[in-house]
Amino acid sequence: MVFKSKLKKLIASQRGVVGVVEILVIVVVLGGLGFAGYKVMQNQKSKKSTSEVTKQEEPKAAVKLSAKAYENKDLGLTFTPPEGWVESQGGGVVVGFTNPQKDKQGDVELAAGINIAVEQVGKIGLDEYIVAAEKVLATFTDYKQVSKKSITLSDQTPAFVLESTFKQDNYPVHGRQVVVVQGGVAYILSAVTLSEKWTYYQPLLEASQNTFKSL
Repeated sequence: MVFKSKLKKLIASQRGVVGVVEILVIVVVLGGLGFAGYKVMQNQKSKKSTSEVTKQEEPKAAVKLSAKAYENKDLGLTFTPPEGWVESQGGGVVVGFTNPQKDKQGDVELAAGINIAVEQVGKIGLDEYIVAAEKVLATFTDYKQVSKKSITLSDQTPAFVLESTFKQDNYPVHGRQVVVVQGGVAYILSAVTLSEKWTYYQPLLEASQNTFKSL
């Protein structure tokens, strides 16, 4: 991978930060986890009154999560993926789930996906991990940070969110990563869509990410 050697040098230059280069692999792999396609619904029109200009209302994906949570007792984690999304494994992640249908943006097609990766980080804390992760993500083509913030998950676990847009193999994408560091282990739950489709999927993907728990 063209970025990997450069990023290894970047991470190696940071005292005590180990393994953070894997966060790059997680994001890149997310675009190749068996993405099938889904065509987003057309914008719906609504009129507030007959005298007002018709406005386009962008639809949202229904927040429907699977009735069965994914659980990995060996790695001590669980989360609930979107309903009907297809499970896949390999490529440097513990598990991935993708929409069985593609989205289209211009001439490119890609389906929304969510996956989780785990890595040993020793004594590295959440704040230090995030600093290193930001530097890795910043090497992506056309990278732009959308937001970063601390959050609390549904089980009151503290986490950090990194949200950004960038190009992945010439695909314009929007990514959101939820990072939890506990007991010397970093858990990275990543979600990606085509950049123009993020608003559509945002409620669904954030709801899925918020179900993460370490066992």
